[in-house]
Amino acid sequence: MSARAAMRRLGGAAILAFLAAGASSGAPPPRITAVEAVAVPAKHATEYQVAPVGSQPGPIDFAWTLRLVRVDTGSRAAVDPGCTNAQLGGGTKEGGLVFTWTNVGDTFLWYHGDCDHRDVGPSGHQGTVTVVVTGRGWQCTGSFAGTDAPVGPPPTCGKPSASSPTKGAPLTPPPGASSSSGGGLSIWIPIVGVLTLVVVAAAWWLLSRPRALLPAAAPTAEVTPVVEAAEPIEGALEAQARDSLPEGWTFGEHNGSNWTATSPDRQVGVFHSTRAGYRWLNATTGEYLT
Repeated sequence: MSARAAMRRLGGAAILAFLAAGASSGAPPPRITAVEAVAVPAKHATEYQVAPVGSQPGPIDFAWTLRLVRVDTGSRAAVDPGCTNAQLGGGTKEGGLVFTWTNVGDTFLWYHGDCDHRDVGPSGHQGTVTVVVTGRGWQCTGSFAGTDAPVGPPPTCGKPSASSPTKGAPLTPPPGASSSSGGGLSIWIPIVGVLTLVVVAAAWWLLSRPRALLPAAAPTAEVTPVVEAAEPIEGALEAQARDSLPEGWTFGEHNGSNWTATSPDRQVGVFHSTRAGYRWLNATTGEYLT
């Protein structure tokens, strides 16, 4: 390779490196997914989960809060003051019917097997689950109403509130700030550019070598897909729900937590756990059907 060709390739690598460095400085701020809820019949509970999205340097804290409030205001649902999730350890009472856990990470369980199932509504047990996720210079809040809907509303994100002090410098400078006010981020931009230059130049050099010098790719082993067997408990519950469905009711779909049914006059029934086992409940009137 001539010296002129080598310089031309290094110049192209430098341009790519600085373009990559510029792109990294405009990375979107961290955020979280919406809160998702999944029924756990074996534990008579609902599992709530949230996940950070994007790059989050440093530690991340999760604070989950359960508020026992009525969420189905248009039905006969009611708040059960005893549905305090005492089975989940590490919680603290904030006052009234508000309880907080900071020791469970990105997954929260609400145990409601011992709750009064006559108080449930279309959204399940009455209460809201809120999570506050705090990182270095950012904070997001997600929420979920009840125990039955599969996904909560979109979360909100911003800077940490005064009651939740940040554990480090902000990840990105505020909108409209100049590059001189970017703090530690502006220091990393030239470093990223130099490292990218080295990597791109090495890759370019390897690709320019004769193909005979490159090692042959190892044959790819054929992988047989493994199909996991469905959990037998779900099939058994569906069969039990169909067999015990009251006469005249039409079997419906699984709403993420319970099997559902509808009556000829469009009332809604749910098949959920009680102390005596799984039973059909008229969610419209609050009366048990079986």
